[in-house]
Amino acid sequence: MLGVALFTALIGGCIYKLITGLRSVRWLPGLRVPFAPMSLFGVLVPTYWWNPGSKWSWEWRQTNFMSHKHEIISIVPFIWGRPAYHVGSLNAIKQILEAEQRRTIKPRDLMVPLLLWGENLISSNDEMWKRHRRIMGPAFSLSTLQVLNKTWNQLEKAMHNLVATRKKELDALGVGGERPDDGVFTRLVSELDEDAKHGLDKGEVIGNTFAMLFAGHETTANTLTATFGFLALYPEHQDQVAAEIRAVLGDEDPTLDTLSALPILQACFYESLRFFPAGVTLTRDVLEDISVTVSRPSHQTICLEKGSRIIIDMVGVHHDPNVFQDPESFKPERWHNVPEHLVSMFGLGPRGCIGRKFAVTEAMCFLALFLRDWEVDIVLQDGESREEYKDRVMTKAGMVGLAFGVGPITLQVSKRS
Repeated sequence: MLGVALFTALIGGCIYKLITGLRSVRWLPGLRVPFAPMSLFGVLVPTYWWNPGSKWSWEWRQTNFMSHKHEIISIVPFIWGRPAYHVGSLNAIKQILEAEQRRTIKPRDLMVPLLLWGENLISSNDEMWKRHRRIMGPAFSLSTLQVLNKTWNQLEKAMHNLVATRKKELDALGVGGERPDDGVFTRLVSELDEDAKHGLDKGEVIGNTFAMLFAGHETTANTLTATFGFLALYPEHQDQVAAEIRAVLGDEDPTLDTLSALPILQACFYESLRFFPAGVTLTRDVLEDISVTVSRPSHQTICLEKGSRIIIDMVGVHHDPNVFQDPESFKPERWHNVPEHLVSMFGLGPRGCIGRKFAVTEAMCFLALFLRDWEVDIVLQDGESREEYKDRVMTKAGMVGLAFGVGPITLQVSKRS
């Protein structure tokens, strides 16, 4: 009898959780699952037909959002986790992100890994985010792009010493002194002021430094891996890229001006990023009701209520066949003549990626210098076709470090004739 009572209570609790969850998302169609994908158990339990798991965004990308017939769906767990709106259309994320200031915030419970070294631009909200953005923004202008790897292997103690040393150097220069550079780290340290309202404390300086190192380098590295993989898989695109690089650069090193004259190379990088968006999800908590007008499954306005959670599925958005025709194919030409502000893989709105210009410049420099002199090719198994290689290697994606990307790829490199 006790077992029956416990089982009945469990079932009753699941039904209650499901019904309250459905009410919170206004009965919006979607998935009813045991565990929310981003919850503890949702991550621990692998992706199966009955459980989305942490890889559902990628593994179900062709059938997500009811085969992309819906722009927004709800995922409501009946055992563990929080119900949420999941957004999978470019139209919807534009409406949410381009006017998100004061309407949404980044959830603190999901920012814990980014807070290990202190508050930073990625994790902060509201006035704190504005303060961090004001200080760091100028360091990512085209005229001051800097390489951010000087302190990659520094631990916390070394970072504190480094901050203190740089602070002394800047103080010695005085207010009117000429700075040796105006990069990210210098700007952060120059704003170090433990008591001032508009400055940064030491924890925030260190937090932003590590956030930029991890976010800026892992994301770019993963997209470079995918770009090399696709160019090796499709030699016709690689030949076009190599010809463009040689015609523009010759034997010279790339500059900001010559990089802008490499549209074929840039399109290949963008298409690789579309295929494997480094920031796989963008999560926001709603501070005030947001109305989103959608056209699928019908023309209507969906209200995302205050207190609810929005999860923007960047894989779903960029594999949506309604926007990107034949999304499973590598088609760099889809990015030809596309204005920079419409390249959506870096996010949109005021909280779009602050380092997008740096990331593209860094990647383009590396690709141009490498592909000018070297040719890459895939390594096939016995009897394997190139299409079979694509299915075996280029569809195996997941979290690589802190960013999303394709898994390790073995390539053959030879000197370009």
